[in-house]
Parts: sequence; structure tokens; C-alpha cells
Amino acid sequence: MNTDFHTLEKEFREELQAIRETLDQLGHEPELADWQKSSSDAGRRVMQSLNQSAEALNIWDQIGVPIRRRGSTVFRIWAPRDVMGSPIIKTLPIDAFLIGAAEQTATDRIEIDRFKKLFENWRIAAIILAIILVLIAARWIF
Repeated sequence: MNTDFHTLEKEFREELQAIRETLDQLGHEPELADWQKSSSDAGRRVMQSLNQSAEALNIWDQIGVPIRRRGSTVFRIWAPRDVMGSPIIKTLPIDAFLIGAAEQTATDRIEIDRFKKLFENWRIAAIILAIILVLIAARWIF
């Protein structure tokens, strides 16, 4: 199990490095906050590197695959909140994960149906209000 954590952390770091390299290839230079602007070129490069790491973490949060399966264990990965930190990795047995995912899917389905009904009620109310406004406007004009 411990090797799984090390493997996942290594994969996470490789994914972050790929994001950073892509940002470099695209010519993206992270902006510096006023307090980060330094008179020395070396300090400026350090701050840009830290900002690029923060941007890579943010991109990973948006597009990374945070759930990984290894055998009968599911791993959930969260990016660290500190650019120098390690990812946060939690485990679940696959059975518990599937039960939780199924329960969440059922809950989501109920919520979607509820919102559809609510949307339909508001749509009908909007149509009735539009008809009333047209009738009032027509009476006022004629």
C-alpha cells in the first residue's frame, strides 16, 4: 500500500511538470504581485517559478483525474494548498467507493428531477406573466 502512495505522488508530480512544460511551450509567464517584484533578476525568477507552480496546481485541480484505482482500493488525490507541499491522498475500499458513488448518483437524480419541476413551474409563471403584460399593453395602446 505504501508503494501505491509513492507511485501516486510520483504520477502527480509528473502531471504537474507536464502542465508547467506546456505553460512554458505556450510562452505563458505568470504575473507577479507588486510585493513579489524584486530588483534582482534571480528573485524575480524564483517568484515566477512559484507562481507558475501555483498555476499548475490550479490547472490540475480543474482537469486532473483525482480518483485512481489500484486493485481493490480507490485513491482520491487532492492538490496541496502549498506549492511546495505533497498531494493529499486518501483511500477507500472499492466496495465502499461504489456504494457512495451509487448513493450520490441517486441523490443527484432526485435533485435534477426536483429542479426540472421547479424550472417548469417558473416557465409557466413567466408565460402567464408575459400574456398578462401583453394584454395590459394592448388595452393601454388601443
